[in-house]
Amino acid sequence: MPSKPTPDRFLSFAEVAEMIGLNEGTVRNGECGTSEIPRIKLGSRVVFSFNAVQAWMAAKAEEAEQSKARSQSAVVDLLAEKGRRRRAIENTLTTIINGGRYR
Repeated sequence: MPSKPTPDRFLSFAEVAEMIGLNEGTVRNGECGTSEIPRIKLGSRVVFSFNAVQAWMAAKAEEAEQSKARSQSAVVDLLAEKGRRRRAIENTLTTIINGGRYR
């Protein structure tokens, strides 16, 4: 059975702040990337679409996962490079110690 989309509703700055775990002033000032969340002007009020906030949160979670994967890959690459350098140095020292003969 296809799932029905969640009905959209409007959220205030305070509700968005509570939803994403930030201070209301942070959201109001557009800090910490919250300026990317689309804002809707209704008369004198500024509100947010519930669905837009959820989409923003999902995108941020995906960015964090990708960043974590890139960081882990970089660490593995650095460790592998360190291992290659170490082996090369050990091989060079062995050659020097053996009078120009590698084992």
